[in-house]
Amino acid sequence: MAKHENLDSHWYRSDAKYLPQQANRLDATDKFSGVQNPPAVADFWQWAYSDLRDNAIRGVLGEFIVATALGIELSTRQSWDPWDLTTSSGIRLEIKTSAFLQNWPQQKHSSIVFGGLKARSWASEKGRYSDEADYHADVYVFCVQRSRNHAEYNVLDFNQWEFYVVPVFALQDYGGKTITEAKVIGMGFKPCSYSELGQNLAVSAPLESLLATRV
Repeated sequence: MAKHENLDSHWYRSDAKYLPQQANRLDATDKFSGVQNPPAVADFWQWAYSDLRDNAIRGVLGEFIVATALGIELSTRQSWDPWDLTTSSGIRLEIKTSAFLQNWPQQKHSSIVFGGLKARSWASEKGRYSDEADYHADVYVFCVQRSRNHAEYNVLDFNQWEFYVVPVFALQDYGGKTITEAKVIGMGFKPCSYSELGQNLAVSAPLESLLATRV
């Protein structure tokens, strides 16, 4: 059985009876089977995921954007892990996204709010979630899509995003499950661009300080 890349994954530590193997990366030209003239994987992707403004899809897109900005090697996404990404130096990242515009008609812009900061983790050994919600990452990266009108909204333009790098000990002091952009700014964190994200992470969340906060 193939090992999971993230050795801290709850899947990897599990002694569950049915342990999934690491998924293989699909190619856009891969075909479904069992019928004549089957559709390709690209047909499914284009149908399901072309609208990157969708709330659920935007969250996954944020993870991808941060991973590419930080040079994190991507295989396939692990949706059940207690944090989203792990850097080459071992920093555990949780990615949260927000935007002014949605893919439905709006009377006003959405507020920039990031939720789900604390979460209960899934324990496969016990077959249930943990009793208490907690912060599971070393660093939280808050991603904001800045477009304020749909005419300028370009889902493929990284320059339309800004990022806040917030170490977990700042959120532990704050204590909430949800935080607004205004509160993040009030805590002293400034936004950075896609190209600045790696440097901002190194300055705002030094590895030594993060490791000292782990239990």
